[in-house]
Amino acid sequence: MNWCDEMISWLISDRNSLIVVGGVWSLLFGLCVGSFLNVCIWRMPRRESIVRVPSHCPNCGHPIRWYENLPVVSYLALRGRCSGCGQKISPRYLIVELLTGLLALGIWLRCGFSGADFLTTLPQFAALSLMIPAAWIDAEHRIIPNRLTYFFIGFAIVGATVLPSAFGMPSPLRGLCHAVGIMLATGVILACFALLGKALFGGDALGWGDVKLLIAAGGLFGGTGVFFILLFASGFGVICAVGAVLFSAGKKRIRGYAIAFGPFIALGTFVWIFLGSKLAPLLPF
Repeated sequence: MNWCDEMISWLISDRNSLIVVGGVWSLLFGLCVGSFLNVCIWRMPRRESIVRVPSHCPNCGHPIRWYENLPVVSYLALRGRCSGCGQKISPRYLIVELLTGLLALGIWLRCGFSGADFLTTLPQFAALSLMIPAAWIDAEHRIIPNRLTYFFIGFAIVGATVLPSAFGMPSPLRGLCHAVGIMLATGVILACFALLGKALFGGDALGWGDVKLLIAAGGLFGGTGVFFILLFASGFGVICAVGAVLFSAGKKRIRGYAIAFGPFIALGTFVWIFLGSKLAPLLPF
């Protein structure tokens, strides 16, 4: 049997066909979601509606036609410039679309090849849609919008109740109690850290937006997941902060400059999504 015959026999398997077809749709779905996340990243910090106002150029107000709004393709076809005024379009639009699409594809393929239930990708796709805009907005504006975190906190509660098996729970009641319990515990513990840090250091050691983002992560991934995400984000954040201090030695420093924690939480979430099954046994609980 040559490689072509082997490929055909692999593809005709029901699960393998589902992996391939689902992978294509996951990529396309991720690209489209990424396009919407770009809207959220631009409008949420400015308190603009993300649904009522049609897409338009922020520089000249030129309405973006449907064929100018195709993920990735339109950006490349327009050569990264507005068709109305010629203003350069931020490469962030292309990056977010590609990142979301590739991560969505990775989530589907990881689930498919590991033999896991495809329903378990639901909280992972939700986390993807939460963490990318939260990280980008926090990096640019040092805020994480409540509209974003509250939506996904609600999503975790409803999802764990309606589809408990996607969250690893045997029944709707167990799913609801688990999600609410984990999020309450996460919120109380992190709120204590935030208040203690403010009392000791006179500033925000942990922002309230970060607390709410981690609460949502706890609802989506449970206690072990949010513990790892916080541990990874804290450790990697400290390493980057120390590196920034060493790099700026001898240069003009900005006193009181704060490093956004949201991007580190997002990175920890993505590591947990793809490596959590291997890392979980190494954690204390």
